Amino acid sequence: MATTMNNKVFQKITQPVFLGYYYENEDRQDKTVSVKKMLYMFKHLGTNPDKKWKRSFPSAGVHSISSRFTSKSWRHLQDESFQFAEKVLELKPVEQSSEVRE
Repeated sequence: MATTMNNKVFQKITQPVFLGYYYENEDRQDKTVSVKKMLYMFKHLGTNPDKKWKRSFPSAGVHSISSRFTSKSWRHLQDESFQFAEKVLELKPVEQSSEVRE
């Protein structure tokens, strides 16, 4: 891990990045992955700052913040992801069925 998860590698990453994570406080946060280490990586990415978005989802309650079955924030994550796609990736929304946004 020390050979692949380090600043030298992080600096080589220049693509747009959306980092969404569960963090409410020290006791209530993602226990599956280290939020502290995710934020460290995010800070050291080579991506231009205007192409990097990080969003905390404090009411998600779980690691899988995108799951409509377990997360209390999946709609918020969906909305933020769409905004990232439109504003950073400059994608245009397409008409979608109501099932996608439920």
